[in-house]
Amino acid sequence: MDVDADDYSCLLQSLKRRRALTSDELRVIAEHDMDDHQGMHCVEEDALDAELLQAQVQTEEEEEDDEMDCDLEPRRASEGRPLGLDLGSVRRAVRLTTSVMLREIDFFMLFFTQAIVADICGFTNRQGWELVLNRASYAGVEGVWNEVTPDEFYRFMGLLIYMGFHVLPDMHRYWGTKSLQGSWARSFMSRDRFKALLAALHVVDPATEDNQDRLKKLRYLMDHLKQKCQELFQPNQNLAIDERMVKSKVSQGLPPCQPCPAGFPLKKPRRQAAGQRSVPQCSSARGAAQRGRGRTRVQRQADRCPSSSSSRSHSPPPPLPVQGERWMDGSEQDEQPSVHLFAPARTPEAQLDFTKEYSPLELFQLTFSQSVVQTLCTNTNKKAQLRIDQGMKTPWSPLEPGELYRYFGVLISMGLVRCPETRDYWSRARCYSLPFPRTVFSRTRFEAISWALHISDPDTDGQNDALRGTDRYDRLFRLRPLIDEVVAACRSFYQPRQQLSIDERMVATKARIGFKQYMKAKPTKWGFKLFVLSDACNGYTCDFNVYTGKQKSPTGKGLSHDAVINLLTPYLGTGYQVYVDNWYISTALFQELHGMRFGACGTCRENRKGYPVTKVNDMPRNAERGTVKWIRQGQMLYVKWMDTREVKMCSTFHIAFQGDTTVRNVRNTDGTWTSCRVPIPVSVREYNKFMGGVDLSDALLKYYSIRRKTMKWYKALLFHFIDVAVVNGFLLHKECSTEAAQAPHTQALPGIVSRAVGRLFSLPLLLLLCHHLVQLPLCLLLLAVCPQLPLCLLHQSLLHLLLFPVPPGLLLVVVLWVQLVDVVASQSLTVTLAQWIGPARRQQAGGDVLIALLMVSII
Repeated sequence: MDVDADDYSCLLQSLKRRRALTSDELRVIAEHDMDDHQGMHCVEEDALDAELLQAQVQTEEEEEDDEMDCDLEPRRASEGRPLGLDLGSVRRAVRLTTSVMLREIDFFMLFFTQAIVADICGFTNRQGWELVLNRASYAGVEGVWNEVTPDEFYRFMGLLIYMGFHVLPDMHRYWGTKSLQGSWARSFMSRDRFKALLAALHVVDPATEDNQDRLKKLRYLMDHLKQKCQELFQPNQNLAIDERMVKSKVSQGLPPCQPCPAGFPLKKPRRQAAGQRSVPQCSSARGAAQRGRGRTRVQRQADRCPSSSSSRSHSPPPPLPVQGERWMDGSEQDEQPSVHLFAPARTPEAQLDFTKEYSPLELFQLTFSQSVVQTLCTNTNKKAQLRIDQGMKTPWSPLEPGELYRYFGVLISMGLVRCPETRDYWSRARCYSLPFPRTVFSRTRFEAISWALHISDPDTDGQNDALRGTDRYDRLFRLRPLIDEVVAACRSFYQPRQQLSIDERMVATKARIGFKQYMKAKPTKWGFKLFVLSDACNGYTCDFNVYTGKQKSPTGKGLSHDAVINLLTPYLGTGYQVYVDNWYISTALFQELHGMRFGACGTCRENRKGYPVTKVNDMPRNAERGTVKWIRQGQMLYVKWMDTREVKMCSTFHIAFQGDTTVRNVRNTDGTWTSCRVPIPVSVREYNKFMGGVDLSDALLKYYSIRRKTMKWYKALLFHFIDVAVVNGFLLHKECSTEAAQAPHTQALPGIVSRAVGRLFSLPLLLLLCHHLVQLPLCLLLLAVCPQLPLCLLHQSLLHLLLFPVPPGLLLVVVLWVQLVDVVASQSLTVTLAQWIGPARRQQAGGDVLIALLMVSII
């Protein structure tokens, strides 16, 4: 097709008038552009550019149709440069690296060009040699730094991106040899080389850093990226400006911003006005909250307390102060309150047989027992059959308890290895390469079980739904068969220590259901609210209640009072001590708990009924940091303590002040931080120590949570109960290990997965079997002659075999046979080998001992 200059100019005018182009017109533009550049690029590339421009034109044409009445003067002001993607800049940038722009890496290289990557490699190599000279770890081998090249640096960035959508618990797992993790990272770079590049990574010349610039480590790369973002895209008329937080808890000079607990603000922070009074080193004005280091739970609770003015504006007038009542100083002596004798019904420890060694699966089955799983299978099969009768065409076969345990095992493995979508676990793409889920389930079967999984009996669901709007309606009926079993298991297998804590827990969901809650002070804003009782020492979940919405209080004393009493009922009268925050505290509740031989402590609010209202000798506004004021009313102790702001406490079993001190980091006027010791009341110190039980439990739950997006609200709580069973089982295992004076096994989750899905043979085992295939006939003959060989004799015979040169295959199959016959015997065999084989015997036995130990560890 001949291209005429007039036709080309007419087409350009059409583009300016936002007119749609036909395929022939697109070809005219592509061929004309090819003649102008004398064959420097192919027609396909320009056709692609024209199609991208055509899509941009159509989008803008639709926007113009919707905004005919809008003022077009701001749009005309930018006619010198086309809106949207600048194809000319993109084409010029891409031709520096490749002739055809068809891959994702080409778009990435628009920002990380070869020039900037070459500079970063140079800076990194200089820093690497500095680390070598300073003898830093992972800097090099034998004092030599291996120069990083641009190709290697691109592979390094590719691994970083891969770690973003394939999330493992820690960096070392990406180079692990287990089937749960995959092997993609090992094929590109060794772990030591990756850590060396991560340690030496530098994006600015170390010799020319500006010490006056707080962003000196990023200035060169940040300016380059800002320039590229402006060059490659012309924004449309509508713009938006907002903050963005980069999460980090690194100790450095940039102050964290308010919207996020810790991070780098990507905006200019507000600076202190000239002449504004700074906070002294060890004192603080009342209400001047100092953020950053040294923030404790008490201070965060105090920050969330409403001010007295805002709280009392909607409350009745405060009562008159008691005659002669005043706030006492910390130097004045307080009387020792009566403390109840701690006499629990059971010994405070795990209620298990310490002579038995529990496997991870057995600990998990303490909560999800065979009867519970059988009930889930029965209800799931009924629900699947009901949906099939309604016309659903999903393939289904009856679900068995063993298969449901394997399903739970795959869910737990998904908590260990995080992928963006569930289907990615069965993907055969090289970057995923996760063989473990495929060896347990097909993706179709896994999705079918997830689709039909049901907890309650479908035959009785309709009966409960018919009671909606009445007092007999149960909002948790879909969870009732499971939630009662989980609560009973939490109570039965562990007796908590004396210190308990109560707090809320949020299970994330945005389901459309009436008792979904919003709590702005929690990291999880939307979800189901649970009132949780936990052991303050280790975070064990002792009991919990799911909040199902506003209801009439059975006692008439409020939701917070009823929530505390319901959780503490099994432990009343035994001398326990509970720590709560200011939402639960009331004088009536604490006095009632004290009458039931139960101690209580927590932060409180001034507007609560019963709080002292006297202002005699009250905390001054400009009190020094560490000032203590207190009032005792019988068994009730009220304490005020000045930290960065005033903290208020209430307790029934603490003394006011015993001379204790704590360390606080204070920022000086020149920006440096210093440490000083300030007085602290006993109640505040004990509260900081024991109130974090529920927070510790929440942290353990979120490390490897199996929570995934689901369409049914009750499945979100089912996933949470599985997490609770795993964490409680791990804590029980630690308790048993402590009693047996053994080191706890921290890798409990892989043990649950492997036991739940069955014993799988690994690739190293198959390689060893093939390597010693010649000696297998002799080993099989031994097993045929004495198949019932006692295990004790087998241990002795194995030790005698290690003394003489024997075929390695004999040891291999003997150890394999022991493993398959008795798991407990194989564990004792491992201990026997470790105790018996010394350096001399190991050298004498040679490779046979090594193979035997390797087999025990592999299996």
